[in-house]
Amino acid sequence: MTAGKRVWQDRGFATYWIGYAVSACGDQVSALALPLVAIGALHASAGEVSALTALIWLPYLVSVFVGTWVDHHGRQQRLLIAADLCRCAGAAAIPTAYALDDLSLATLYACALVLGSGSVLGGCSGQSFFVRLVPKEQYVEANSALSSTLSIAALIGPALAGVLIQATGATDAVLVDASTFAVSAIAIALVRTHVPAPKPSAEEASYIARLRDGVRYLFRHRYLRASLAASTAMNLSAFITQAVIVLFATRHLQLSASQLGIALSLGAIGGLLGALTARPFAALVGTGRAMAFGGGLSVLPYVALAGLHGPTAGFAGLAVAEFIAAWAVMQFDINNNSVRATVTDDALRGRVAGAYSTINYGSRPVGAALGGVVATTIDIRASFLVAGVFGVVSVGLIARSPMIRVRSIESAATTVG
Repeated sequence: MTAGKRVWQDRGFATYWIGYAVSACGDQVSALALPLVAIGALHASAGEVSALTALIWLPYLVSVFVGTWVDHHGRQQRLLIAADLCRCAGAAAIPTAYALDDLSLATLYACALVLGSGSVLGGCSGQSFFVRLVPKEQYVEANSALSSTLSIAALIGPALAGVLIQATGATDAVLVDASTFAVSAIAIALVRTHVPAPKPSAEEASYIARLRDGVRYLFRHRYLRASLAASTAMNLSAFITQAVIVLFATRHLQLSASQLGIALSLGAIGGLLGALTARPFAALVGTGRAMAFGGGLSVLPYVALAGLHGPTAGFAGLAVAEFIAAWAVMQFDINNNSVRATVTDDALRGRVAGAYSTINYGSRPVGAALGGVVATTIDIRASFLVAGVFGVVSVGLIARSPMIRVRSIESAATTVG
């Protein structure tokens, strides 16, 4: 991409975006379909549904090792393609097993691990590919474009997914997600980047030394360290909720698949609005304060879900909670992603992203498992209250760190970690 151009004027970014957008829409189908397969076809309990969510995110615990290898590999574009093909195979296996009358929780769990593994590879490769595709002065615009795309997918995806699932069944609907990964792989293969990949040094460090360098860089950088702590608390909170929300909505609030999908789509309008307002909001209050505000507000609305009863109140309450939370997440994510892209050393991106994901995304299976434990041993409504506690923690972690004083992405770039 040539400096000075808008991101949409570059063919490489536009091509990459097409695959990204298609895959994002497909992900919304699987996000609703996978737990419904477990609930409807396999009559899973709260603990079993939570385990499914946990297994999807479990591979992130080894992100630090994958990220270190990705940096050394140097061909992140090929790795992104491989990641999409891996996820395509994992998604396609579910309807295939169902058609062969061989679908079980064990099969569903194995496919969840494959999907999660592909996501880890794609996530660790994505940052290095992103900075080769987008010049630094366009990071915020490009991240806003991608975040807006996710918001639009979240806006239309759940409603379409709910209708599709109700019409064809949850297992057949997963085929849609499998096909979107294939489209994404083709789109990435067609992209030509303008910035060459960094060449390895003449004296290549050992794998362990490179891994250690990435971890050390992450924990010594005051902005990355603060970002990681707050994001981890947010993820624990969000996935305590995520693990039980579909089960709660269908069994306790008596919402159908289409009603649930429409409620989630209405709520996702907040994410689209959040992506559009992230830059002006950060300019108004400061990047660090926008992140703190977004981190806390992203999870607190779910506390109100504990008091909902019946399909009417459940539908409205879920839509409102999703709206507020989705808006708030954009305030944190867009600014956080831009700060991370700005302050991370180019030569360390893969391994730093891997170390970051190991803790940040690795907290998601922990949160999902915790949500299942609370729902099973206490009550499913108590899970939402526990999630709210971690939301408060995320605000405190940003407020007590140097990140709260960051006024803009430019000021973060001029500060040595």
